[in-house]
Amino acid sequence: KTPDLPLHLAGDTRRDDLTWNIVAAKEGLVAKGVDAENQLRAFVVSEDKMKEAFALLKQLVS
Repeated sequence: KTPDLPLHLAGDTRRDDLTWNIVAAKEGLVAKGVDAENQLRAFVVSEDKMKEAFALLKQLVS
């Protein structure tokens, strides 16, 4: 079954030192977790915003 709210998560979403920038719209959600140097360390996308996941994966700093 398809969940009511499909999500894609990547990176270390459980880090407590990240600052989350969240943009929510009717098409879905994009949440980006950045560290103190403003480097992308994690993200969450939902619904129609899931198509942005591949581009965000390329930006992740490991």
